[in-house]
Amino acid sequence: MASLTAEFPHPWDEIVKVSNRVLDGTVPDELQIRDVFIAPRGNADGILEHVLDAEVTQVLQAGGGTIHVAESRRPDLQGIAFWRGDHHEALVWLPAEDEGGYVDPLRGLSGLVFVDHPTGPEVRAAAGEDWLIRPGHLGIHVPGVGSLSLRPAEDALAQIPAWSGRVVDVGELWKVNYDDEESIADSTYFTLATPTLVASLFPEHPDPTGRFTAALSFLAGLGELSLN
Repeated sequence: MASLTAEFPHPWDEIVKVSNRVLDGTVPDELQIRDVFIAPRGNADGILEHVLDAEVTQVLQAGGGTIHVAESRRPDLQGIAFWRGDHHEALVWLPAEDEGGYVDPLRGLSGLVFVDHPTGPEVRAAAGEDWLIRPGHLGIHVPGVGSLSLRPAEDALAQIPAWSGRVVDVGELWKVNYDDEESIADSTYFTLATPTLVASLFPEHPDPTGRFTAALSFLAGLGELSLN
């Protein structure tokens, strides 16, 4: 992302989708796809402490980083396995003990290579593996503006309104309201479509004036937007 009006600090998170063959409809997609969650280093610590009540039970050296397996102290809560590099982490969820537990905790990360860079991690298939790896979702908080969610266009066509939007530098822009909210100030968000992605911006605060100056200034200042 490149913007004339905003910086992009933490927090942010991304989902990378990994599938082992071309999806052809013969098997439900969700059975062939695994989600790998990418975030800045340290994200998993917050999940362990505040979400799962879990502790790390295994640590392995792997690809310039370490792989950690964490099991919840509660049998009804999921565990996690995550690769940790110098700057970022890649995480997968594990079944709860009540749902089969940690029979193969490294399965979600197997066959993948992670190369960490200060600007973001590279995820690719290991030698001899034939995984299809593509972006699934990127979420980021823009201070003073709101929460920005980006998805590939092919996964988010249903989010695009049927009516024409406003043409901006990087695509087409719509102002949208939740159908189940009475207050326009509380229910307004923005959808931006480019040839390759669909972005949704949820303002940080309701705007009783209906102007949404911060959100619109941010969207108008985008000069580049890509998930590649």
